[in-house]
Amino acid sequence: MKAQSAMPAHAHGREQFPVLIVDDDRSMRDTLAICLHEEGFAVSSVDTGESAIRLLRKTPRRWVVISDHHLGSGMNGAELGHILADELPQHGFLMLSGDGGQSGQSYAFVEKPFSLSKLLALLDVLMLLMANAPAATAMHAVAASP
Repeated sequence: MKAQSAMPAHAHGREQFPVLIVDDDRSMRDTLAICLHEEGFAVSSVDTGESAIRLLRKTPRRWVVISDHHLGSGMNGAELGHILADELPQHGFLMLSGDGGQSGQSYAFVEKPFSLSKLLALLDVLMLLMANAPAATAMHAVAASP
């Protein structure tokens, strides 16, 4: 019989909002997807901001989007975050970057390198805020959190 990892009580809502990973680095995308799936998240991934926007516009579900800042050609993570805030605010958004803090951001930010436990804690808070906020204010609730 395989032992199950104990999930914290606040992790029970992890399946409520699927996670979309946006990263042009396939190994990073795949590794993060595996880690999050093992922690109880429903996960999908794409390699560009444009692909993320297309997917999010096609589905009525609310997503949590995790994007790297540097996405190769096309839009970067900050541009994706601004489009989501302006046009698709029902989705949560957090950006990963090794470039240091992002001034004037309207989204959650995690500096690389990061620990999985830190990312999980932030995702749990983000999903809790989304669950308790009207769909149209999800981005704003996240930006206001500490």
